[in-house]
Amino acid sequence: MSKPKIIKVSYSDENLPNESAILLYRLLEKMIVESLPSDPFLIGLFLNGSLEEFNHLGYKKKLKKISQELLRKQAADYQRTSSGGQDLSLQKTANAEYFKEHQIEDTIPFIDFDVSATKLHMDNRAALNRLLTFIRQGYIDRVVAYDRDRVDQNVYEYIYIVKVFYEYDIEVIFTASNAHPVSKDIYLETWLGLSAQFEGERISSRL
Repeated sequence: MSKPKIIKVSYSDENLPNESAILLYRLLEKMIVESLPSDPFLIGLFLNGSLEEFNHLGYKKKLKKISQELLRKQAADYQRTSSGGQDLSLQKTANAEYFKEHQIEDTIPFIDFDVSATKLHMDNRAALNRLLTFIRQGYIDRVVAYDRDRVDQNVYEYIYIVKVFYEYDIEVIFTASNAHPVSKDIYLETWLGLSAQFEGERISSRL
């Protein structure tokens, strides 16, 4: 898919100063960005080259401010069900209440539906991998999920994910009322991850 781009902005030297032309360009650019699908990677592709076009005119600070506004980091709304018979409503409601309480509007959903964390390797969980990619690309600063067992029920995979959260300074929120807050202590998180794994194995053995 070719990226949309404003090819040219024409103006009169007498009637429209350079700075006004640049602001007009940015207004049109912002309109295009807002018309794109809600996909930070796609938006990033469009802005990557575009934001460099007027640097030689001496407006780097202004352009940097605009780029930060357009590419501001967002919160990830992660949800997962282990089977098609499970309902996402509890996770969806709990996460939505958190976003409403903290007045967070810029969220990106990542939903693994009918994806067992005990039967499938994390590499086969599309939404989780998309989330980790967005984190590494700098689009996410907060991850909201119902509980640890929604993130993973394999302790080795869980700790791998936690280390990604640590590396990119991601704030992680669990919205279940009985969920233990995320700790910066990797040993405590390992223990809590083990608890989630044992609980997942116990439930699987009854099915």
